[in-house]
Amino acid sequence: MPRKKKNPANDGSLLEKHAAHLLRLYPGASLSSDVELAGKKVDILMKTSAPLMPEFTVAVECKDWARALTREACASILADYYPLLDQRLVDQVLLVTRNGIVSTAKKLFDGRHQQHMT
Repeated sequence: MPRKKKNPANDGSLLEKHAAHLLRLYPGASLSSDVELAGKKVDILMKTSAPLMPEFTVAVECKDWARALTREACASILADYYPLLDQRLVDQVLLVTRNGIVSTAKKLFDGRHQQHMT
């Protein structure tokens, strides 16, 4: 039986490309893709800097799921990134989703260290 070919539009890479394109518009942004930090693969690592401001590092996780992410899925993703925040390897984790998150998951994101965008 022939294997089904992966649909490039559904493997997450297209969402990563769109997210990277938009993040590059941020003033002073420098992006790297598929970076490994402390044993964790980060989809996009964004560093920003500006005169008189310290460098700010954002780990971006992209999820192109068919449905909104559950609270449990969001909690698991954030827990996976906690060591990077704790070790101050990143200042923020940004979860980018195509179809959002369920309403009960919104309280997991504090807007400072953990953010979500659709």
